[in-house]
Amino acid sequence: MFTYSRSVLNQFRVETIKNGNITMKVKGKPVTLTGEWLADNERETFNHTTQQRESNAYGVKKNFEKPEAKSALATDNALRVQWNHTNNENRYEKLWIEEMTDKYNTDNAPLFPKVLTHAEPPSFPPSKELWDSTTLPSHPTAVYTEVMSSDERCLAWLDKIDKYGFCLLQGCPDTFETFNVEILAKRAANYVRNSVFGGVWDFESGYAHADTAYTDKALPAHVDSCYCYDPPGLQMLHCVELEATGGLSTLVDGFRALQLLQEDDAESFKILQSTGFSFSYIDNQQGIHLKNTTPTIVTDLSNIVKQIRYNDCDRDPFPFSAPLSVYEAWNKLSYYIKRPEATVTFRLEPGTTLIFDNWRLLHGRTEFKGKRKVVGCYMNMEDFQSRLAACRKSKKD
Repeated sequence: MFTYSRSVLNQFRVETIKNGNITMKVKGKPVTLTGEWLADNERETFNHTTQQRESNAYGVKKNFEKPEAKSALATDNALRVQWNHTNNENRYEKLWIEEMTDKYNTDNAPLFPKVLTHAEPPSFPPSKELWDSTTLPSHPTAVYTEVMSSDERCLAWLDKIDKYGFCLLQGCPDTFETFNVEILAKRAANYVRNSVFGGVWDFESGYAHADTAYTDKALPAHVDSCYCYDPPGLQMLHCVELEATGGLSTLVDGFRALQLLQEDDAESFKILQSTGFSFSYIDNQQGIHLKNTTPTIVTDLSNIVKQIRYNDCDRDPFPFSAPLSVYEAWNKLSYYIKRPEATVTFRLEPGTTLIFDNWRLLHGRTEFKGKRKVVGCYMNMEDFQSRLAACRKSKKD
């Protein structure tokens, strides 16, 4: 049974519901919460330990359907909303609504910054072979001993990473004690890149950091470190311990998803290219709060797609004033990323190392039960490209 106080009724109450949007008083001030904003931020879809979004509350469809509130009730400590599209009830804590209102409903509220773009639609790098699970005949592979001992085989390995966005290196030392991340990173990109997780890192379930990767939960397809001004170019993952069911690795060619979006919905593509989206990583125990605002589609000066920056886990809430077209664009890209045929899946066994292009590919992991320990590192894109260019020049000479 809901309870009320006169102060709550004056300061925190629902005024009207129109077109699925809720107009209410928060701290006595009027605010409109759109159905799409509330659905996008359903609290049940967040991991409150990592402060990351774990799922999309209203699902992903090719054609976005605006979520509409059917009814709403403000109580002493929460806003309760029932939906037309699910008939479910969701609860939003009063303190959280107040915090969001202070942030997004003031004169200083963040807006979507706009980025200047070319008049012509961008193209994709001609050296990249875009793929999905139906067009990639087999996973690109190389052999560890050959890569480490032969410059020619090393170049072939780097060429595969450049062309397909990833390569599985087989026959690696298979234990934590015998596998040297830094030696292999030097072969690929000259050195290891440091981050808030360290230089060489290892992870397993246990919340060692405020990140879903450090759990046994499913990890949806994403790009790492969108909250950095310069996200890592390459990532290395090497499994050193596996006594688990589940835990399959997943990869999606983000450039292929963008290509399909561009062909299907040029306006949504343009929105994602010209609008700044905010991403954050927060670890209060470590005193870390990283934040970056960036387009999801990044192009270079030649109007060629250079990066995709997509991470629904680390994405900040959209501003209250966000137009429906922004939700439609994000949803349409999500659809192309999450199509079943977009994903290649494999089991990363001890002795196999995955290196992939973090500017192009999205990676993830299925839920697992048991023991799974992975070591790895980040590398800079410019250092990978430098190493690739040096190896190609050496071969010509």
